Amino acid sequence: MPNYAQAERQALCDTALRIGPDAPTLCDGWTVKDLLAHLAMRERRPEAVGIFLPQARDLAERTRARYALRPFEDLVDMVRRGPHEFSPFRIPAVDARANLQEYFIHHEDILRAQLPYADESQVRTVGERLQNSLYAALPAAGTMMLRHSRMRVAALCPGRTPVALTRPDEPLGEVVIEGLPSEVLLHLAGRMSFVQFAGEPDDINRFASAPKGI
Repeated sequence: MPNYAQAERQALCDTALRIGPDAPTLCDGWTVKDLLAHLAMRERRPEAVGIFLPQARDLAERTRARYALRPFEDLVDMVRRGPHEFSPFRIPAVDARANLQEYFIHHEDILRAQLPYADESQVRTVGERLQNSLYAALPAAGTMMLRHSRMRVAALCPGRTPVALTRPDEPLGEVVIEGLPSEVLLHLAGRMSFVQFAGEPDDINRFASAPKGI
């Protein structure tokens, strides 16, 4: 099976060089260079865990800001080469699990921020094999990105078995997200996405307004 995490890493780097360091991204307040600094720091510095720990986020952001002082081409090269040889991210199973979502979402952060408006016809076409890999990642993505949700949420992707994204003990409602695996993943991450919802209107409104992503 192709290594889609590595393929997205390389494609993101190519896109970053083509679009340039000062272009916007969907990450609030970050340029392409800021995003590359985050990716370079994430695989090299232990304080990158601050993205998951509120008490460590300031330290992580200060480290990322220092990385952003480096030349843009150096950051792209660091991301393209990946972590050092002893990093757990070098383990294929860890790479596939931890990096496919990271690099796919951040690649789309760059691409979709360049669109003049939210137009589904202008987003890139994601091949079926990559869609299958993203579909397989949805349960883990739901566990992480909807970890505070008390609603029962499932994904319904064309031609695929419905998949549970949350399993609350006492659900406050039920919503089904309908769309391609790539779009469901982007929605879970709080990004521009093209999905539809099924469920009671109050449940849909409650879910749509709730925060998502890490």
